[in-house]
Amino acid sequence: MRKWNSHAVDDGTLHALGNGRLAVYEQGPNINQVFGPPYSSPSFLKLVINESENVETHSYRETGTAIWTHRIYRNQEYIGEITDFVDWHYPCLIRKIVLKQSLKFKLVVDEDVELLDNGHRYASFSSTVGLLAVAKAGRFIYGRYPTTNDSVLQVIGTGSLNHHGSREGNIREWWCGPGESLMYLAGGRSYPECVLTAEEVLSSDYNTRLSSSRDYWKKYSSGRISLESKLRKDIPLQSLMEAIDDYSVLVKAQQGIEGGIMAGHNYHLGYIRDQYGAFRCLLKLGHYDEAKEVLRFYWNTWHKSGFLKNAQGIGRDGLFHVHENDDVEITGYLIIQAFDYLKQTNDEALIKEICPMLEWAWTVQTKHLACEMLPFNGDETYIACGILPRDIIYDGSAEATMLFIIAGEVFLEWLKQNQIWEHVKWKEQHKIWHKTMKSYRINFWNDNKVMTNNPNRKKGLQLPRFRHGVCESCSYFGWTENDGNNRYVCASCMSGSAVLEEKKDTFYYLPSVSLMHLYMGSTLFSREELARVLDDIIIQYERDGSLPSKPNSTITLGYDYGLFLYGLTVLQHPLSNEIFEKILSIRDSVGAWTEYYINEKPQGTRYRPWEGGMNLESAIHYAMNN
Repeated sequence: MRKWNSHAVDDGTLHALGNGRLAVYEQGPNINQVFGPPYSSPSFLKLVINESENVETHSYRETGTAIWTHRIYRNQEYIGEITDFVDWHYPCLIRKIVLKQSLKFKLVVDEDVELLDNGHRYASFSSTVGLLAVAKAGRFIYGRYPTTNDSVLQVIGTGSLNHHGSREGNIREWWCGPGESLMYLAGGRSYPECVLTAEEVLSSDYNTRLSSSRDYWKKYSSGRISLESKLRKDIPLQSLMEAIDDYSVLVKAQQGIEGGIMAGHNYHLGYIRDQYGAFRCLLKLGHYDEAKEVLRFYWNTWHKSGFLKNAQGIGRDGLFHVHENDDVEITGYLIIQAFDYLKQTNDEALIKEICPMLEWAWTVQTKHLACEMLPFNGDETYIACGILPRDIIYDGSAEATMLFIIAGEVFLEWLKQNQIWEHVKWKEQHKIWHKTMKSYRINFWNDNKVMTNNPNRKKGLQLPRFRHGVCESCSYFGWTENDGNNRYVCASCMSGSAVLEEKKDTFYYLPSVSLMHLYMGSTLFSREELARVLDDIIIQYERDGSLPSKPNSTITLGYDYGLFLYGLTVLQHPLSNEIFEKILSIRDSVGAWTEYYINEKPQGTRYRPWEGGMNLESAIHYAMNN
């Protein structure tokens, strides 16, 4: 149960409702964001309980579905409830409000959005309120990526839902009296589509739409692999099964019909790295169709553009979020997940179909090899979350290089078996892979520890003059330039008087990077060597009771406990039971994991498919091993 109180400081927990066309994020009973269609769209509308109200709500999700009920209390007295769901077929949120006492709401639309009172056109459907919100083309979807078409949302109310107070500006107060009322929030890729969507759902019986949407979700949830009989008997089975159901709905609600999965409410694009963790968990749960759609999303995007970047628009052709060194790390994940899918499904036809994309993903990485090392991707988690400084981007990356080696092993073997490449080409690429693999220990193993980075990759390397990413001085995102000290700054900072000092080479040792070897099934180091590395992490955890992602820090990346548990399970360490319970305990009140934690408190983006996928897969992996 998720509690929300109109007069209390909220903890920020969010949940999503979505059908692949329209996604809605709610904070308790409040509608905070609306995306779509498609999912990669700007959000410009909120509907919240008026701050003058003194109410508390208890929110529940119906098992196996994204149907939410918010029970409303005033002075501890139950006064009614709200039921929310996004229709299974149409891009429309449908809200049923049943009240014993009146309640006030506030509709807030961004000031630059045109808001039109048009309730009269739906009078034949007994509408009491009607508002059309039109965000003109050019509005930013994310960052500075503009739409090329208008974004349109239609709000319609029936029953006792009506205007209250002033109708001026882009804030409207609504009053909902006792009895039963309905509210529809309809979208469309165009104005005509939005109008037709509104008319279709208004023409349908509410109970029919609810029943059809429930059936849609139950069909999806019933497609999961039955795990109960495969799990250990000494675990809190109910908590794990609840986590499985919570996550299954979480990821499905945030997957667009194009196949891309949003990275949460802050990042409504399809990130390759984020989708890898979600993808692996989908496979673990038996949701093979949804996993396949992720690969189809990449393939359809690549087929149109000839490349992929750090993130791509979901339902938006030509929208790419470009970071530094997008040719590495994420391309390794791309190849690996294709073969993860093949291993689970034996779907050779799909892998052969997308083979040109996988060939591209392999080839672009080889261009960045220097001293048998790949650099860091600029949006790589440790850099993006401030665990590592941005000035190490051109150092050798243990993680990116490991992914290249793992990807190469399975991809090159498959190419050979299927005789895709001529022998000369295959032999040449295998030689590159073999040399990189053989050099890995020299490059990234020191003092019985896995090095996160190796500055030696830069020796003799001519760094580029320009790169697209984050300014090291002011954090502006866009084109940056080498300032002469191998620091990259934007045009504004380049024109200023402040000069960044050239950084001295520093070697880092992050626990996550060591644990990734066990999570990815790497054989670059022996079990015994990785066990000794894990021992250091265990000692630190048992001493402090926490798992900082870097020394002397209070931040823990959202998936680090999952990586820790996966490693403990592989090495059959007795601490695994405690960490299993820890993973389940750090979920928030809607059963989700978050982007990162500070002093064990959720921070950053909530309701995350990536961290949730890695943590849940690790929990299931533990629960299936005696």
